[in-house]
Amino acid sequence: MLDFSALDGLKKDAPAWVWVAFGVACLLSLIGGDAFAFSPFLIFAAAVIGFFWYGSSMKAHNKTAYQAFADANHFTYKEDGSKDDHGPGTLFIHGHSPKTSDVITGTRPDGLAFCLFHHHYDTGSGKSRTTHQATVVRITLRRILPHMVIDSHVEGGANNSSVLPIAFDRSQRIELEGDFNKYFSCYAPDTYGVSLLTIIGPDAMWALMEHAAACDIEIIDNNLYFYWPHTANSRSEYETIFNTINGVLKEIGSKLTTADIYATKEQARVHASSANAQGVRLVSHKKMWGGLSAVIFVGIWVGLETGILPPGIYVFFVFAIIASALVLSLRRDAKTQALKDQLQRRFGK
Repeated sequence: MLDFSALDGLKKDAPAWVWVAFGVACLLSLIGGDAFAFSPFLIFAAAVIGFFWYGSSMKAHNKTAYQAFADANHFTYKEDGSKDDHGPGTLFIHGHSPKTSDVITGTRPDGLAFCLFHHHYDTGSGKSRTTHQATVVRITLRRILPHMVIDSHVEGGANNSSVLPIAFDRSQRIELEGDFNKYFSCYAPDTYGVSLLTIIGPDAMWALMEHAAACDIEIIDNNLYFYWPHTANSRSEYETIFNTINGVLKEIGSKLTTADIYATKEQARVHASSANAQGVRLVSHKKMWGGLSAVIFVGIWVGLETGILPPGIYVFFVFAIIASALVLSLRRDAKTQALKDQLQRRFGK
C-alpha cells in the first residue's frame, strides 16, 4: 500500500480571498491612494508582489510535499522534467512552450517502471493564447506495441474536449461490444485491429468503464500513457490516479507484457522496432474547418468590399456562428454529464 499522507497538505491555485485582495488593491491604485497615505503605484506594486509571493510560497510548499511522498514510497522526485521523462506520446508534439514538472518516478509491484508528471503547453498567441494542462502517467512496457488509443468521451477537459489534441482518422476506429462505445472510442492502425480487440476483452471493457472513464489511454512503442485533463493537486486525486492504473493493469497488464496477442510472428517482427514499424502508427484526421472558415470570411469580406453583400449579412453570419458554437457546446456538455451519471449509477461512484 502506498503512503499518501504527505499529500494531505497540497495547496491548490490561489483561493478566492487572494484574488479579492489583489482586485481591491488594484482598484485602490486606480481611484487614488493618497487618502491612504500611499501612492497608487505603491499600492499596485505591493499587490503584484504579494500575489507572486503567494504563488511562489505555494509552489515551494507543494515541492516539499511531493518530495516527502516520493521518499515515503521509495520513489524519486524532481521539480522540472524533460523530453526523456515524457517520451513519444501524442500529447507532447502539440502546441508550443511545453513544460513538464513535478516528476515522480518509481517501480510498480509488477516490476514496470512508471513516471508521473504534470504537463503544460500553449496554443495560439496574443489574446487567443490558451494554456492546456494535463496530469500524465507513463508506464514503460517490456516490448514495443502498435500505436493504440482509447479516447474517453467523459474525461471532462476544457470545454469537455479530449485531453489528446489530435483527432484520429475514423477509418482506424474499432467498434467494440455492448455499451463500451458510448464511453470510449478505440483506435488502432488498419492492420492491427485484431491486436486491440484481443487486449480489450469483456473484462477489460468493464475495468475501463469502472476505473478509467476520467482519462485517455495511449500505447505507443513500449509506452503506456494515462492522460488526465487537469493538474492533480490533492491527495484524493493522486489516490484516484494510482487506483485507476492498478484497476486497468489488473485486467490487461499480462496481455501487454507477456501474452502473445499477435496474429502472426511476422506482425510481431514488423513492430518489434519502431524504426521499421511501417503501418503501426495511427494517422491523424485532417481537419477542414480552419480552411473552410477562412474561405467563408474571405468571401464575406470580398462581398462587403465590392458592395455585392449588404453589411447586415456580415452581422448575421457572425451571430449565426456564435449561436451555433454555443448550442453545440451546451449539447456536448449535456451529453457528457449524462454519460457520467450513467457510469456513476452503474458503479456507485
